[in-house]
Amino acid sequence: MQAPPNAGSDYFNYKQFHSIILMAICDAQYKFKMIDLGAFGREGDKNVYNTSTISKKLAEDTLGIPPSCKLPYSNTILLHCIVGDDAFPLKPYLLKPFAGRCTGTMPRDERIFNYRLSRSRRVIENAFGILAGRWKLFRKPIIAKTENIEHYTRACIVLHNYLIETDQQYASRGYADHFNADGTLIEGGWRSEEGGLQSIPSRTCMNFSHEAKPLRVSFKNYFNSEEGAVPWQNAAVDNDGFDPCDN
Repeated sequence: MQAPPNAGSDYFNYKQFHSIILMAICDAQYKFKMIDLGAFGREGDKNVYNTSTISKKLAEDTLGIPPSCKLPYSNTILLHCIVGDDAFPLKPYLLKPFAGRCTGTMPRDERIFNYRLSRSRRVIENAFGILAGRWKLFRKPIIAKTENIEHYTRACIVLHNYLIETDQQYASRGYADHFNADGTLIEGGWRSEEGGLQSIPSRTCMNFSHEAKPLRVSFKNYFNSEEGAVPWQNAAVDNDGFDPCDN
């Protein structure tokens, strides 16, 4: 966005341009289910999340998240969770990667967990990518009042969700990321388009809930078990130079 008058550095982010932050939750079909929009671009994800309605409602358990259930092909019962990156706090309802680089000395089972989590995080990355790719408004700096930029963004999100439901070509297999049967990633067409919404580097959040650590370990154990493993995960984490923490 163009810098608002007399805004100083409030909207100036780590990537050296002016912006407001859009934080969102989406479902498996790339539909946005909840958003928090309007924070200053200079703020980190941690601060934006901690003061957001999303954080409050998750903590209060008022978002209608389904109750605990058995994992596929297993008798293990675990909570439904939101998937986030390392910027977010570890909570019983919010999974994040194990800290540290996924190469080198990180235990193999933790690397596999991070790989599986990174595949899930691609859904929200694609949701943002499709939104920015289909709505040319986001291809270049928006010249408008900040409140109008928020109105434009909300309108595009509503239309995005509508078209996800009604137009099969809007988020087609070729336009969004998808995987072959062997787990090979085929990047979606939106990635080759210039401009659009850009992610802002996050500051690592090392605070976490102690009650959430056993839950993450349970998911890690499941992903490394016969019931929860996928055939290609070992090859993925053994690939030289591949770091699932960066995906």
